[in-house]
Amino acid sequence: MGNTSVGLQIDSYNIHRLIISGVMVASKLFSDVFFTNTRYAKVGGLPVSELNILELEFLALNNFSLFITIEELQQYGNQLLAHWKSENEDIQPCIEDEDIAPPIRRRARHLSVDKHEEDNKRSA
Repeated sequence: MGNTSVGLQIDSYNIHRLIISGVMVASKLFSDVFFTNTRYAKVGGLPVSELNILELEFLALNNFSLFITIEELQQYGNQLLAHWKSENEDIQPCIEDEDIAPPIRRRARHLSVDKHEEDNKRSA
């Protein structure tokens, strides 16, 4: 989430509310066709009035800014990987760490190059 001075304590009682709010907001951001809040509330087992409030709070916590930089995405990816490693110290990965989570920028560049090549093939 964005940089805010407000802390959010995530626990087993509110994690599904955070997830359903995030999925709903992301769906609205990336798609012109999306389910209504009523449908998300039904799927999430929440009253629609509560989900409406959660949506607004989710947006406010992110300062109504839903885009993140590649560097910020990499930072959160590294934090998730570090957390997984600390929770699973007894498990030895069968591949190198670099293979588990290569830098996002390199992956993004690779994807954009593939798309550019694909677009060139179509126009030829």
